[in-house]
Amino acid sequence: MKARHKTKAMWTACGLLAAVMLTSGALYLRAQVGGGEYNHRKVTTALEAYFIDYNAYPVWEYKTYKNRLVPTFKNTCLTTPTPYLPRMPVDIFSFDENHWYSYYSINARREGERSGWVLISAGPDEDYDMDLVREYDVNSTFTVVRALLHNYDPTNGTISSGDLITLKQ
Repeated sequence: MKARHKTKAMWTACGLLAAVMLTSGALYLRAQVGGGEYNHRKVTTALEAYFIDYNAYPVWEYKTYKNRLVPTFKNTCLTTPTPYLPRMPVDIFSFDENHWYSYYSINARREGERSGWVLISAGPDEDYDMDLVREYDVNSTFTVVRALLHNYDPTNGTISSGDLITLKQ
C-alpha cells in the first residue's frame, strides 16, 4: 500500500511542477511582449524626433532574416550623428541577437502626400506575418485593418501567429 501512495504522491508532484513551469513560461512570454511594446514606444518617439529635425523619416533597406528579405533601418540613423536612441533596438523575438526591428517608411514627395512608417517585431512565433512593402500604404485606411489582422493577440495562444505592430499614418 505504501508503494502505491508514493507513486500517487510522485505523480501529483510532477503535475504541480509541470503547472508551475507552464505558468512561468507564459509569464516570461508576457514580459517579453511587454518589453517589445516598450521598445516600440521608444522607437516611435525617436522616429518622430528624427522627422522634426529632417522633415522625413529614416530610409530603409532590405536585410536577410531567416532566408527572407525584410525591410529594416538602413543604418544606425537613430543613434548617430544625433542620438535619438542610445543604441539601435534589437527585436526581442529574433533568433539573431543583431537583428533590428523590421521597419518601412514612406516620405511625402509632393504637397498633399502623406508620410508614415510601420515598425514590426516578429512576435513569439519569430516569423513576420505582414509583408510591409506590399501591404503598407500610408494613404489607405485598409492598412490599419491589415495590421489588425496580423497583430499578435495572446488570447489566440501564448505562441500564436502574429506580429507586434506599431504604425504611423
